Amino acid sequence: MVRLLWPEVRQSSRAWLSLRITGGRVLRNFGDELAPHLFEAATGESLRWAPPSHAAIITVGSIIDLYAYHAQGASVWGAGLRRLPASPGEGRALRARLGRCYAVRGPLTREALGLSDECILGDPGILAPEILQGEVPLPTGRPLVIPHYRAWGSRQGRVVIKEFMRAGFDVVGPNQDPVNIVRHIRNASAVFGSSLHAIIVADAFGVPASLTTFAEKAPLGEPNFKYRDYFQSVGAMPEWLSWRDVIYDYDGAVESIRTVSDIRFNALVALREGLKTSARSVLTGAESEQ
Repeated sequence: MVRLLWPEVRQSSRAWLSLRITGGRVLRNFGDELAPHLFEAATGESLRWAPPSHAAIITVGSIIDLYAYHAQGASVWGAGLRRLPASPGEGRALRARLGRCYAVRGPLTREALGLSDECILGDPGILAPEILQGEVPLPTGRPLVIPHYRAWGSRQGRVVIKEFMRAGFDVVGPNQDPVNIVRHIRNASAVFGSSLHAIIVADAFGVPASLTTFAEKAPLGEPNFKYRDYFQSVGAMPEWLSWRDVIYDYDGAVESIRTVSDIRFNALVALREGLKTSARSVLTGAESEQ
């Protein structure tokens, strides 16, 4: 849709051009592109992309409000809001444009849309290990950095990315092949980044992970709502490490996040079965909690 493409090109053209130079694809974000892989892992059935006006399901990412402003009627499985609605009335209006809500990313989205407390919570990214089921892990023993794509759009962000590279960290752009990024995360010794799904996938594998700044303020150009939504679904609150602390005190940084990463891992394990059950309900059209 040109109406959706143009604002992205206008606001983030520098980021996408910088990312394209490093390789990978333009206007591709691995967290969003995991959607068909995760749904197939949960149900055995494949999805194909459709524009909002023809979508039957929306899933993975902060896309509920974006979808509801341009179309209506699609079911929701694990997606979330990008920001808190300005009023309860706006939240109800967004909900009225959605079909059945089989699962949403976190409690903040559930509350903002006025859904029942029984509505299943969970970002589909917590099912990432099932995408690689049967593959032999190849641990690198190296730390991995995955910035949000907007980090490439600012001078400060690009400077910090180069600092990580010079310090010997593996840096992967979010515009690379989504399944390969999942492999990178599984094999890493620790994961740092501002990409929410980098943290979610790391949590799913039990890899120590932390949100990390790429500028003096965090997050860089992204609303804190979506981070809080996921973190609260696994009984935590988002905390940001400074890029300087990660580079100059790596061992201390890993030690500081290991316990909280384990807590998030244990919490998301409890969410997985409900998320898979809700995915199967999407296929059968079973009633969901509204």
